[in-house]
Amino acid sequence: MVIKKVAAVGAALTLVLAGCSNDSSDTGESGNGELGTITIAAQPAPGYIPVRLASELGMFRNRGLEVEFLPIVGAGPAISALENGSATVHTNTLTVLATANSEGADLRAFCGDLDLTQGAVFAAPGSDLPVAEPDNWQEAVQAWKGKTIGVTALGGTVQAEFEALFHAAGLPLNSVEYSAVGAGEQAIVALETGIVDLLFSYPFLTQNLEARDFVEILSWQEDPPDPLGTASVNFIAKKEWLDANAEAARTFCDVLTEVEGELSDHPEELSDIVSTEYGVTGDALDLAVAPDGPLANHNTEIDCDVIEGLVRRDIESGVVPAAAPTACDELVWRQ
Repeated sequence: MVIKKVAAVGAALTLVLAGCSNDSSDTGESGNGELGTITIAAQPAPGYIPVRLASELGMFRNRGLEVEFLPIVGAGPAISALENGSATVHTNTLTVLATANSEGADLRAFCGDLDLTQGAVFAAPGSDLPVAEPDNWQEAVQAWKGKTIGVTALGGTVQAEFEALFHAAGLPLNSVEYSAVGAGEQAIVALETGIVDLLFSYPFLTQNLEARDFVEILSWQEDPPDPLGTASVNFIAKKEWLDANAEAARTFCDVLTEVEGELSDHPEELSDIVSTEYGVTGDALDLAVAPDGPLANHNTEIDCDVIEGLVRRDIESGVVPAAAPTACDELVWRQ
């Protein structure tokens, strides 16, 4: 992990993840790792693709690490898994990390994952809602007043992402309703049948929606200007574990830095992982593994100025509790 200090870019939240229903762990690599075993509380999101590919290629095992995956649903259970020791590592937004630490956890980001917001909002084919552009995104968001938005679960980080967006667009937070529609096909059906007017999407749901001609009306990555286009999604762990297993943590991040430059060198393995683990097939699979697709935004560097700016902005907008730590030392593990 490389920690940089550059000009503050500002804020945003990013992808929130829906989980899988299997609650048993599955082993990624076997072997006698001299550095021990890292158990990853994993959700079906692109942030875990480099880890799964590195595991598939034996890159962790070759460096003395064993890696296991613990399928888990939602940020709350994932943080609990870190706290009780059933998982070692999890990747999530800075919002989750800062909020957990404000409530008594002692977690630290130690390796970067995603540095651009990948959330999007879709409407059904034929929708008359305006499509956001960089020069009109605030007006486009204001047109959502009175609409029902489909989210993976109520009260989670997805709603926080919308609240940050509404705050920046000048739309009162009570202007919309939320409906929990889950993930995958059931979420698509909710939008298709009019149960919801809009649907929050994330890779790889986005690729499925695009392949079926649903209309993307806003992309956090493309439409709102910085700071809303910036994200800080990182691998996090308990500080106690990081201090006691510094070499394992460094090696884990080193492997991810290495594999992120090799994603396009393993198209067959990549397609197999995305198809098997995330149920993406056909045209949607082609979009998901394209060189300029959602896997292009991985970055293991951690930028302290960005992190501090994100927390301050999210505190100001009410997304993160006022008691949340804002100093990089309280959020990032320094090797």
